Formats: sequence, structure tokens, C-alpha cells
Amino acid sequence: MLPSSSSADIEGPTTPVNPHPRLSVSFSDKYFNDDDEPEFKITAAGCLGRCLNHIQIIDPNGKTYVAWMCIVTLTLLYNAWVIPLRSTFPYQTPQNRPYWMAFDYLSDAIYIIDMILIQPRVKYLNEGFWVTERMLLTQNYIKNKHFKLDVLSLIPLDFFYLLVGPELVILRLPRLFKTHTFWEFFSLVDRRLANPYTIRITKTFLCMMYLIHLNACAYYAFSIFEGIGSNSFVFSGEGNAYIKCFYFATKTATSIGKNPKPSQELEYIFMTFSWLMGVFVFALLIGQIRDIISTATRSKTEYRKLVDETLEYMRRMNLPQEMQRRVQLWFNYTWETQHTLGKLKRPELIKSISNRF
Repeated sequence: MLPSSSSADIEGPTTPVNPHPRLSVSFSDKYFNDDDEPEFKITAAGCLGRCLNHIQIIDPNGKTYVAWMCIVTLTLLYNAWVIPLRSTFPYQTPQNRPYWMAFDYLSDAIYIIDMILIQPRVKYLNEGFWVTERMLLTQNYIKNKHFKLDVLSLIPLDFFYLLVGPELVILRLPRLFKTHTFWEFFSLVDRRLANPYTIRITKTFLCMMYLIHLNACAYYAFSIFEGIGSNSFVFSGEGNAYIKCFYFATKTATSIGKNPKPSQELEYIFMTFSWLMGVFVFALLIGQIRDIISTATRSKTEYRKLVDETLEYMRRMNLPQEMQRRVQLWFNYTWETQHTLGKLKRPELIKSISNRF
């Protein structure tokens, strides 16, 4: 039989407990003394990392993403309007060139932030489920054609400024490859608004104005090619160049008439191209406006048609005037409170009115 042993023999020698224990900290003892305090450094990289942690995943239907797309769209519109303007009209001078270039590279910075930090974090639907894994989001963005367009929009042709000078603003033309953000932004706003017809008309109006802007820039460039004031067709050189060229482009595109008569073959070609572009494009845009307005007033048109058919049916049935008046009041009240009569056709509507009256 084994000899019994006490618990003290089994546990071994005990160590005395320090009555004043030293607190454990996350810093190594060889870098931390009792007389020293830990030094916390705030760096730009650390702040950027903490900011990125807050925008790990971006909801494509959220207000934050819509606001950011608004900023990117305004940047695109700046490039789309200013690049043709500065390439043709003498609005870039050595005195204001630093301001123009500051806005240019600010827009480039917004493009870079959108491509590197925002778009790879936008979640997407796959088989009815939201994908939120960072690696999959980045791969989805890289496979998308928008990534290729974003890369093309940032081609650094500005380095040729060192050879030809900063006056050749046409080198920034690749910035227009980011046009898809314009359509995406208006699509997002269209889905969020309860009454999207105003934003649709605004989008169509912007397209019309931009086409006139391009035609005005082309007319001024053509005037420089032939010589400003050299004949009655080109820009005379008097007054504000952009306003007069924009007025000429508007008359040409809308086929109002009373345009300067061309006198040379190149002028005939330019006017023919301008007329064809104006007739085709404006017919397309005006057709879109008609569709927008007809869609916006479809419910009211159907309401009026149904009211007229119902009242005509009641007259043929020789119903009392008091009954017809009450039915008309019911129509007005229903439209003012609901702005719709539902999907009721005339037979169902007559039955519904009969039950009420």
C-alpha cells in the first residue's frame, strides 16, 4: 500500500505572493519604464486606415454612395465642358493657367479616389444575396468594363505638357472615358425619387446643352481655321466669342434658320454636318421628352378618359342629375386623395359606384 502524501507535497513548494503587484501593459518592459509614459503618434497613414475601416463596404443604394457619385458626376461635367472650351476658345491665359491646372488635378484626384477606394468596396447582388467580402468585391470591379474605362480615363497624357506646353489641353480628352458615372448617377437618383420625371428632363436638357456647346466650340475652331472675320460666315471677332458661337450653334441645331450663308466648300460641309447632327439628335431628345411627359401624365389621362366614359354611360342610361353630380364628386374626391383610381375598368367602376350610392 502506497504511503499517503499531503497536498503540500503534491503541489510542490509555494511562491510568496507580492503584495504590490506590477500592472501588465501592452508595451515591452525594455521600452517602458515607470517614469516614462507611452508615446502615441498620429500619422496620416493611420488616419487614412481608420477612415477606410469605416467605409469597408458601401451600399450602392445608400445616401453616401449617391452623394459621392454626385461629386464624381460634377467632376466629369467639368472635364466635359472645359476641355473643348479651353482647346478652342482663348480662355486659358498664362495668368489664369495655375487655377485651371489646380482644378484639373483636383478632378484627377477625385477620379483616383473613386477608382481605388470607393468602387472596389461597393457590394453587389449575386443570386439574390449581397456579396460583402472585400476580395470578391475587388475582383467584381476589376472584371467590370467600368474598371477598364476608369483606367483609360486616367491615362497620364499630361506628361506631354513638358514637350508641347500646357496650352494643348486636348491631351486631357481621355478624362471623358468616365462618362458612365453620369448615367449611373442619374439612374440612382431616378430610383430614389418618388417623382423622377424632373430628373429625367434635367438629364435630357443637359445632353442637349452639351451638344450645342460642342457645336459652338467647333464653329469657333472653324472660324480660326479660316480666319476670324475673313468672311460673313465665320465669327466676326466682335463681342463675346462664346455667347455668339453658342447662339449660332443653337440656331443651326434647332433649324431655326437665318444662319450665315456659306460661300466655300468647307463651309457647306460644316453646315451640312451641323444640320444633320441637329435634326437627328434633337429629334431623338425631343422624343425622349415627349415620352417622359406622357409617362408623367399617364395616370391623369386615364383618369379623365374613365370619367368621361362613365358620365357618358350614365347619360345614356338617363340616370338622375343628382346621381351624376354625386358620381362626379366621388371621382374628384378619389383623385384628390389617392391620385389614382386603381385598375378599375368601366364595368367594375359602375358596380363599385352602385354599391356606394
